[in-house]
Amino acid sequence: MKTLLLALACLGTIPLGTIPLAGTTLRPTPARRGCTLRGLDPASAARLRPILREMASDGTYGEEFLEDAVWMLRHRLAREGFSRASVDLYLHRDGKLLFSAHVPATAPAEFSAVPDGDGVLLRMAPGRRDVFSSLRCNGIHSLDRRQCQRAFYPKDGLISPPGERFFSENRLADGIQRLQRLLRSRGFRDARLLGQRVEERGHRRRVVLDWDEGPPHRIASVRVDWIGEAGKPPGAGEGEWKNLGDGWEEEAPPLASDEAIGERLQRMRRLLHAAGHGDARLDHRLEALESSPERQLDRLVIAVDAGPALRIGAIGVLGKPWDAIPTVRRHLTIRPGDPFDPDAIAANRSRLQSLDLAGPLELRWEDGPDGVRSVHFVGREKGRDEIFLRLGGGSYDLVRCGIDWQHRSLRNLPHSSLLRLVQSCRRSTVTYRGQIPWLCGEGTFFSWHSHLLRMEEAGWIRRDGELGCGLEKYGAGGRHDAFTYSWSRLSADHSGQDWQRRRGRVGSLRLSLERSRLDNPLYPARGSRRECHLELANPIFGGRAKYLRLELAAALHHRLLPTVLLHGDLRLGLAHPFGDADGKLPFNRRFFPGGANSVRGFREGLAAPRDGAGRVVGATAYAIVRGEWEQRLTHRISYFLFCDGVGFCESGHRPDTYLSSSGCGLAFHTFVGPLRLSHSWNWLRRPADPATLLRFSIGFPF
Repeated sequence: MKTLLLALACLGTIPLGTIPLAGTTLRPTPARRGCTLRGLDPASAARLRPILREMASDGTYGEEFLEDAVWMLRHRLAREGFSRASVDLYLHRDGKLLFSAHVPATAPAEFSAVPDGDGVLLRMAPGRRDVFSSLRCNGIHSLDRRQCQRAFYPKDGLISPPGERFFSENRLADGIQRLQRLLRSRGFRDARLLGQRVEERGHRRRVVLDWDEGPPHRIASVRVDWIGEAGKPPGAGEGEWKNLGDGWEEEAPPLASDEAIGERLQRMRRLLHAAGHGDARLDHRLEALESSPERQLDRLVIAVDAGPALRIGAIGVLGKPWDAIPTVRRHLTIRPGDPFDPDAIAANRSRLQSLDLAGPLELRWEDGPDGVRSVHFVGREKGRDEIFLRLGGGSYDLVRCGIDWQHRSLRNLPHSSLLRLVQSCRRSTVTYRGQIPWLCGEGTFFSWHSHLLRMEEAGWIRRDGELGCGLEKYGAGGRHDAFTYSWSRLSADHSGQDWQRRRGRVGSLRLSLERSRLDNPLYPARGSRRECHLELANPIFGGRAKYLRLELAAALHHRLLPTVLLHGDLRLGLAHPFGDADGKLPFNRRFFPGGANSVRGFREGLAAPRDGAGRVVGATAYAIVRGEWEQRLTHRISYFLFCDGVGFCESGHRPDTYLSSSGCGLAFHTFVGPLRLSHSWNWLRRPADPATLLRFSIGFPF
């Protein structure tokens, strides 16, 4: 059974209905009118059935239909790598079998003297899929072997399923075109294919491509030719316009890549748009200056048709004049009479979109007399109140559900608010959050919130209530900064009756800085993430506690090999109380490491200090170091090896207890994140800690 399951997992996209079974015979299904298709995966069959129905619109099936249908089905399967497809067909009328035939994989589909019927059954047997066994590109020195292969088929796993590297003539031709475009983008504009060889070994194909890469093209100078009736815009040849025609004076001129040429064209287009020439058209070509086997120097010639200078006429937003909505009047930076700049208009659309006034906004404009063009931002205005249902999962809660109620107001002080109710296995949450966009500048939001939480922690129950307000700013590169004031009432109840309830009131200022440069938030392969959270509590802010709490986190992701990824994580935490007994650190503000997103050999909150009775009491300082080696087996499946360690102390600033675990596991990639099954061994532990732990988690741990 295990062997069968592994085989099914490695089959990739091979339809199970096409696997021949020994000792079986093909029999027609109960006769029915129309065309019945069997033996294909559901997706392919759903695409082909409408085409087959159109081929016999009169409802009859005969010689011409059968020949065309077999040819079309074979051609379709050949595009997906099944070049040896055989067909069994059965033609019937009024439930009686009139004609049947078996068309082998190599035989042509030719029939004669076939009567017309009212129903036909086509049973496909695609056979084994043709796959790339190897691919070699001779004559290409600017790209490595992996980059060449990626143009033809992805190979992000150690085990590449046939569905990812199937071979067909169409896929080979498309890959050659992609590789040629890639070489052209690198500056090798004369790259061409000299010849190709495909060696067949059963269902495997060994492909050898011979290329002439040619010399790299470099841009030695730039010339601008003004064409059209308008000619040069006013002031051309002075200031910024003058620099557009200058050549590079560098010792090594830049490559004539699509990126370098596009950057120069985009720079000139922005200047034309800022001057009101919104219909400017740019074309370019390369003129050879010097040629040698090592390199070729070219001149970039840009032909510019500036077109007429335009002005903005009327501006409409959601079917109303731009000054009819106070929110729009404050945040639009364009006005009637300004130069018609498509870049500035697109930027204003992004500003309006961030205000959350409507759904996706569409830009439309209308030409008027005397070079005036009206601009309209068209979209569906969002309702004042909307209700959403939530359903999700997590490593600790497993399954959670809830409801969201969102309210928007577009009056003089526009704002939006969100009420969220969430219930999971261990947690009950009520959150109310509101914000006023761009109150203190572009991209800055004034927000306020209230939060109620009841959560079952490791051996105790957390109850938090919080009120707060502050400023938030979002920026490019995953930047998020927040400065907030919060007032909290905290409560911790232990499950034992000999430990009384611990309560505390906290008034604090919080500063949060986050930076993320990950290439993918769900499955990062490259990039880094940094976080800093600082909280200062003092009685002057309305509470009784007095402490300083700091958390630092940094994660790094690196692709060591095409199928090998390295992940690392470092976290530090420090909580320092000040003052007398009333100023001690509240129990809920201590640190409780452990869990799927912390030290994975311990359950949530259990990699923390304990008292003499074995109860978890939390830490005032901790340091966590984690590392993971991930090996991609297929595009969706990977296995990983990890090692996590933590040091903490119950009081003070220096860790005095150390725990560590290591293990391995499997991850299955889904569109909502990875499903991970891991087994951990705790080789540095306390007497009461478990020696091993089997864990199922949802989401990426870093």
